[in-house]
Amino acid sequence: LSQKDDKDTILAKAAKFIAANPDLDAYYGNGWSVGVFEGEETIRGPKKERLDAISPNKPVILTSYDGHSIWVNSKALEIAGITKDTPDPEAGVIERDPVTGEPWGTLKEAAMELLPDEKYTLAQLIEGVKAFQALMHSLGYTGIFSATFSAGMDDETSKVFKLLDDKGELKMWVRASKRSYLPRNTCHNTHFPCRRLFRKVEGAWR
Repeated sequence: LSQKDDKDTILAKAAKFIAANPDLDAYYGNGWSVGVFEGEETIRGPKKERLDAISPNKPVILTSYDGHSIWVNSKALEIAGITKDTPDPEAGVIERDPVTGEPWGTLKEAAMELLPDEKYTLAQLIEGVKAFQALMHSLGYTGIFSATFSAGMDDETSKVFKLLDDKGELKMWVRASKRSYLPRNTCHNTHFPCRRLFRKVEGAWR
């Protein structure tokens, strides 16, 4: 998806992918922008009913282009156990219908973590990286930077980059930063807060 796609284009692309991949258990995507919606959806985010119309029986989970919101259908909410009685997590928002209180279809910030992690096979990751590389080259880009490699699926993605590079199939430059998490009680006291992590990279402290 692209942040320039209007809402009809987003749904058309999603519907096309779903129709072409009927054997998948869940459908993931990213890149939409809330700016293409209208009315209350510009504030709360897009509604679940739009995705319900194209996938009523399997979860659809679409991350916004900025990574701060996820748009889901009713099936995704059901699988995650998110209902009108589910409280907002700390630093997160489950957008709700102002009349019924039911989940609206958009989860923001920490609420995104209520959803199950997306999972891909090695073959799917390799196919995805190769397709992404081809797209970048077609647009004239020879390198990328990822600022949010974190534990989990991003670890697998970094392994795929190395695998393809070892085989001579990675033709673009890739720079990435690694996100790490410290236990909450490590240094979050009143007079000992964690504010910055210094790391030694390429021989210099940054």
